[in-house]
Amino acid sequence: MTSFNPDLFDLAVAEISVKSEPSSGSFELFILECNDLFTELTTVKAHKDIDVAEFAFGRRRNKYLAELYKFQTEKIRGEMVLRYKPMRKYLLTKILPLETGTLQLVCFNFTSFQRRLNSYSLQEIGYVQYIENLHGLAFQRLLKPDRKEVFTAGAYEEITGYTREQAKDFKSWLEIIHPEDKTRIEEAAFLLYNEPSHKSEQEYRIIRKDGKIRWIHSYDCNFTSEDGNMQMAQGLMVDVTKQKLMELKLIEANAKILEQNERLEEMSMTDHMTGLSNRRAMQQVLEYLIDNYKRTGEVFSILMIDLDNFKQVNDKYGHDAGDAVICEVSRLLKKNLRKIDYKSRWGGEEFLVSLPRVDGEEALKIGKKLLQAVRETVIEHHKIDIHVTFSMGVTTYNRKISFQTLLKEADRALYKAKETGRNKIIQWN
Repeated sequence: MTSFNPDLFDLAVAEISVKSEPSSGSFELFILECNDLFTELTTVKAHKDIDVAEFAFGRRRNKYLAELYKFQTEKIRGEMVLRYKPMRKYLLTKILPLETGTLQLVCFNFTSFQRRLNSYSLQEIGYVQYIENLHGLAFQRLLKPDRKEVFTAGAYEEITGYTREQAKDFKSWLEIIHPEDKTRIEEAAFLLYNEPSHKSEQEYRIIRKDGKIRWIHSYDCNFTSEDGNMQMAQGLMVDVTKQKLMELKLIEANAKILEQNERLEEMSMTDHMTGLSNRRAMQQVLEYLIDNYKRTGEVFSILMIDLDNFKQVNDKYGHDAGDAVICEVSRLLKKNLRKIDYKSRWGGEEFLVSLPRVDGEEALKIGKKLLQAVRETVIEHHKIDIHVTFSMGVTTYNRKISFQTLLKEADRALYKAKETGRNKIIQWN
């Protein structure tokens, strides 16, 4: 384990061993030793003989352990963001190979660090080294009684591309902040240096000397001693570019998935041939209109339409001609009805239309208009003129009845129109 007291700096530390299982292609993870904070954050306890890989990492076990195994066998340093399954904690982890052939994990939880930032000196032995290993910067500025720099430490040149000396000048740091973030960070800096007990957490971009953009997450506070004689500004800035780029990729990927889901949902509610809504979608609309009537008393009507002698069209001219007729009737429905009127292909050559805020008398007028439009339309298919008509059943939801009763009324009215000669409209009474 580490030679200094890790609890002083809120470091979660563990010594681990990773073993390869060639037969299964998987790995085993053994926690040889760890401090209390590591167990608190991960719920993983030290046990030299129990494999905790699945418990600790879940489905990420092989991905994580393959990388850790490489660090262990090649004896190289590195860092990873590890997600521990039980507590869903993400720990930024420095990986150090030990002489014993094992690995030491030094993990930072920045929320916990922020709570203790005022209590411990950032100059404690070993802390600066770990800040640099984390690609971070720490600073402390005495504001009272004398305004001066206490220290600045960390991987300044690696993060910014500029010399370490420039880190001592906070104005120089402000100059490399991305223009779109600069005003916000300047305002936060003003509060940090001038408002006692101020605390803030910011995420912003800087522009390196080579022009590349890096993302920084900062944790800052203004500390005042109990006697009021000493005041200082202090903070930690961590390079989170890798995590931020991953986050942005996830956001982009989620946006694409959402768009695809919306398209799939739209497809599942649409009749692919006519572009009208399908039966499922119309059922949802009718259920909504019924609920709306129960709340507000707003009536609506429905038109159930069935093409006359449609089988003869298919038999005489072919199914492609039948499809052309259905598409043309669908176009006429779209053309002659309002946008708020919901048009659906109910099945085969049958259509169902809902008319919000339309009573029985007005619904009958609309039905007659549609019937006339279809009568007057000549559908040309492969130089053949096809004439069609339809029969229609009309009913109005103006009293509390069930969904099934509403459809049954429309269907019975339609049946009567068919039975009494077709090419007509019957209204349910």
